[in-house]
Amino acid sequence: MTSSKKIVVVGGGIAGLSAALEISDFGRRTAPPVEILEASDSFGGTISTVRRGDFMLERGPDSFFADGNTLEFCSKIGIAARLTGTSERGRRVFIMRGGRALALPDGFFMMAPRRIVPFLASPFFSLSCKIRTLGEFFVPVRPVSGSEESVADFIRRRFGDEIYDKAAAPLIGGIYCAEPETLSAESVLPEFVKMERESGGVLRALVRDGGDKGGGGARFGGFVAPEGGMSEMVAAALRTLPGGCARTGFRVSKLVRTPGGWEIFSSSGEKILADGVVMAAPCGGAADMLEQADSELARLLRSVSFSSCAVVNLAYENGAIASAPDGFGVLFPEADAGGVFACSFLSRKFPARAPDGFSVMRFFIEGSETCALADSDVTARARAAAEKFFSARGEPLAVTVGKYGGQMPVYRIGHRDLVSRIMSAAERVGRITFAGAAYEGVGIPRCIASGVKAGAKAVRLSAQV
Repeated sequence: MTSSKKIVVVGGGIAGLSAALEISDFGRRTAPPVEILEASDSFGGTISTVRRGDFMLERGPDSFFADGNTLEFCSKIGIAARLTGTSERGRRVFIMRGGRALALPDGFFMMAPRRIVPFLASPFFSLSCKIRTLGEFFVPVRPVSGSEESVADFIRRRFGDEIYDKAAAPLIGGIYCAEPETLSAESVLPEFVKMERESGGVLRALVRDGGDKGGGGARFGGFVAPEGGMSEMVAAALRTLPGGCARTGFRVSKLVRTPGGWEIFSSSGEKILADGVVMAAPCGGAADMLEQADSELARLLRSVSFSSCAVVNLAYENGAIASAPDGFGVLFPEADAGGVFACSFLSRKFPARAPDGFSVMRFFIEGSETCALADSDVTARARAAAEKFFSARGEPLAVTVGKYGGQMPVYRIGHRDLVSRIMSAAERVGRITFAGAAYEGVGIPRCIASGVKAGAKAVRLSAQV
């Protein structure tokens, strides 16, 4: 079977959906129609809301930071009025050390205190660390050179060892499931690198922007989620797209470049003709699809690094949890947590996710080995952490497991150059753009932005003769 020409989006995660929406907006005026292809049986990628009785659980992300572009996207798909913020109570993060949960200072963000007074009053850091941190005002700006700086080197240079070891390494390592020693500061911390270059330092920028005025912890006040769970965003995006343009169960086997665009072949032999392609599939799969079209582009895609993570939701009656700290989450930087590196208290962030008197904890467990285990074994690791650190008792009332083997992008030193080479190769091949977390930023807002950018570019390329 051969279908008529159009712009095709390969990959139905949030980046692919935002690309398809951007194309369909243009399409009502100037562009060919859009079609979005997803290999699995559902759209959304890592976004997956699951209901277990009265519990609303998230296998993937549970919220997103509400920046302007993401709120515009939510307005476009009709869910802006249904976004709810995190609870005002308990906006704190704890770090477990020596069996004790220690609270980060109010307003501490990644590596820097956004609020000076709570930072100085907190017992979390030593006096010498506080003095060293305030000394960041006088740390010289690193000259722009050809050599990249690691996340670890950037933070140690500007704030010293204690800030890095006690707070920044667990926070950033938890986000990327990787050692900050190997991560690129330019790619992982672009806003902080920009603060240094444009303001002469991180604290200078925070003071200039009124960083000591706001309350709350690590920007928790800016995080939101749809009332019906994160999958509501996916469902709303699909409703907004033109009817019949979204297909699941379409496993692309290869893409073949033609003088006028692309031929896209499914594993079942179906062929689709496309004026242009937005590739929003994971890098490994994208490389396999593009191997015949351009082996160099495929090689570059395989060079992007990824790590693995499992997410386990456990629901308990409050009385069965004896010692959980009063906050939004806990990080476990020490090696005695059985691979568990973080726990988020979903029902504290969003109380409607559990009935009154009940709690939902989300445990994050690192490693490809973990993702290869049976769900029951992964659950056992999460339960062991719940029992050890929070004195949880009895069987959980609801459980979900999400396993993301090789799906967590890791921005290692050299990542920005690698992405530049991927985009240059795409320009050379022609009529293909890329979207997703693997390239220019992780998290839902960055994925949406990458989809919008790739979709708009695909429309422009399709108009070229």
